[in-house]
This record gives sequence, structure tokens and C-alpha cells, in this order.
Amino acid sequence: LWVDIDPHLLLALFIPPLIFTDVVKLDLYLLGKSVVQCLILAIPLVLAMIAGLGIFVKFLIPEWSYFLVFTFGATLGATDPVSVVAVLDVIECPAKLKMIIGGESHLGDLTALTVFLIFLDLTTGAETESRSLAGFVLRMMFAGGLIGFLFGSVTVLMIRKNSDKTSSRALLLQLLLTLGVAFAT
Repeated sequence: LWVDIDPHLLLALFIPPLIFTDVVKLDLYLLGKSVVQCLILAIPLVLAMIAGLGIFVKFLIPEWSYFLVFTFGATLGATDPVSVVAVLDVIECPAKLKMIIGGESHLGDLTALTVFLIFLDLTTGAETESRSLAGFVLRMMFAGGLIGFLFGSVTVLMIRKNSDKTSSRALLLQLLLTLGVAFAT
């Protein structure tokens, strides 16, 4: 049964609710105070981890190309945000620490995904120019966040407009909006 399922379908079914639950619990004030720490931990350190893993794998398997070892390093280079946030909830650590580690986990995943897609194209021989590469990195960094922010803002406004707690119709609309936006974005 599970062997025949498309892996993209599994990702499309399970990843949006997991990310959505983290975003719903997001404290924007703490995010603003800790965004610099999250970026410092996510981008340079994940890139260093990918480079270190790639060099180590190249040492172990010298016949692999550098593009392939860095593609492999990008698959292993980021932390797992779901397990990290779950552990932080269990041990009841300070909210700012949760925000920094959770934010780093998500931004680190974005960094690793971007590097993975770049080196996957290079490994498979896809033609890339430096301008298109820079455009791709900028789209990955900003477009997803902007789209998520816009969809989330509109959804919050719609939920507030239909916030009658006594109406089952309003509750159903809120549920459908929440699930729809989680999977649409």
C-alpha cells in the first residue's frame, strides 16, 4: 500500500499542518526580537554544516562529484523543526529560546532546501546562469514568506469577521478557512 504512494503526495499532506501549527503559535513580538539570531544560526551555520558534510562525504566516496556530495550534504544539513519544537514544548524552556531554536529550524530548512535544489540542478546538468541563480535564491527567501503573510493576514481578517462563537456555520467556515489556507500556501 505505502510503496505505491507518490512521495510528493505524502509531503503535500503532512508538511502543511505541521508547519501551520508552529506558525499559529508564533509570537510576533518575540519573532521581531529574535529574528537576527535566527538568521545568524540558520544561514551561515547550515551552510557550514552542508559544506562540512559534503567535504566529509567526498573524502569517504571520492568518485562522487562535488555537486553530488553537496546535494547529499544539503539533505542532511538542517535540523528537524518538528522534533526540536516538540522537545522544547516538553521541557518548558523560556519562550525566547523556543522562538530562536524554532525559527532557526524553519529558516535552516529553507536554507538547506535552497542549496539542495541548486546543487540538484547542477548535479543533473541543468543550465543555470548567475542571474537566474540569484533570482531563485531571492524568490526562495522572500516570496514564500510574503505569500504566507498575505494569505495569513487575509485569513485572520476573514475569521475575525465571522467570529460568532454560537453559530455552527461560522465555526465551520473558520475551520475550512484554516485548513484551506494551510494546504493552499
